[in-house]
Amino acid sequence: MKYFLLKFATFGLLVLALNTNAQESWKYLGQEHPGKTASVFGQNTVSNGKVHGRLVVSPDGTEIFWTVVDFSESFPVQIKYVTYNGVSWAEVSNPAFAQQGLNQHPVFSPDGNRIYFQFAENLASDWQMYYVEKTNDGWSDKITDTQNFPSHASFTNTGKVVYKSEMENVHKNIGIYSAEYSNGTMSNESAFGSNINSEYWDYTPYIAPDGSYLLFASTRPTINEEFYIYLSKNNGEGTWGTPEKIHNTVDFAGNARFPSISPDGNFLFFCGDDGNVYWSAITVFDALLPSSIAEINKVEFQVFPNPVHEYIHLKFSQRKTEMRFRLSDLNGRAVLSGDLKDNIIDISSLKSGKYILSITSDGLNLFQQLLVL
Repeated sequence: MKYFLLKFATFGLLVLALNTNAQESWKYLGQEHPGKTASVFGQNTVSNGKVHGRLVVSPDGTEIFWTVVDFSESFPVQIKYVTYNGVSWAEVSNPAFAQQGLNQHPVFSPDGNRIYFQFAENLASDWQMYYVEKTNDGWSDKITDTQNFPSHASFTNTGKVVYKSEMENVHKNIGIYSAEYSNGTMSNESAFGSNINSEYWDYTPYIAPDGSYLLFASTRPTINEEFYIYLSKNNGEGTWGTPEKIHNTVDFAGNARFPSISPDGNFLFFCGDDGNVYWSAITVFDALLPSSIAEINKVEFQVFPNPVHEYIHLKFSQRKTEMRFRLSDLNGRAVLSGDLKDNIIDISSLKSGKYILSITSDGLNLFQQLLVL
């Protein structure tokens, strides 16, 4: 499964999944793609023994960001990045918005048009959340985030955010939460259950872009600081499966945290405690995911016409039970939703504009596409 990016004038980027065998060899620093065994990513470029944070890749694959910690430096905590200019990858540097002070933990918004990160003037200062926005000339100057977006967060394609925050009666008073995120604000915040927020130290959560599983680091079954990465399946209806340790699956014996998934959905990244980033093929999870998710991944959709007028016509390879649709504006606000009872959606009540159509089954995202009305 490959992902293409469609760019729309002032409306940013949308990731659409299409079946193709085409290879874009320049992506991921031009490295040979890994198999199911984890290997070092970007040796001596990204991975230099100083990485301490999640590696994130822009939706179009042309920018890679991560955090390094080096206490021999005047400003020991820094965001680093590398960019692809259409011909080659540039040298590693600090992005323009992270040239001063301490910076860490960059997070892309679902459309790739915003990056949230933490900033502090110096080691004696408190960390504060800022963000930058994509412009025609690159990234804007940093902007204070008055909504105080959480650090160590990740998004689904439809705008759900998963993050760590304070929680009573768990180790280190750190717990894992989810919320809906729209137009710069969070709502419907809720904590994961006791199988995720355990008596141990549970940390650095990352939710799959389609919401089908959650990755996080945990010290279970002890309360020491030896972290391992676990996967919990989304069973639908707000329930999550028993977390399973993935280290044997990727043949990685060391401690690790800060998991993430590449924007094309093909690769797992994580940070080892040796300060290097590792990656493996996402197919390592095939045996860990329930068969219902495997079947969902086989559903193919067609939407016509596009641009649409009063009705959306759908064609799909197989029908799942209890399918639902959701139309959102480009800020993520839902404007129309309901059960998908047949192959036609009446949108005659909507104004002209651009909308994102999402189709779900049992709480899992099946399909997403930009529509023009």
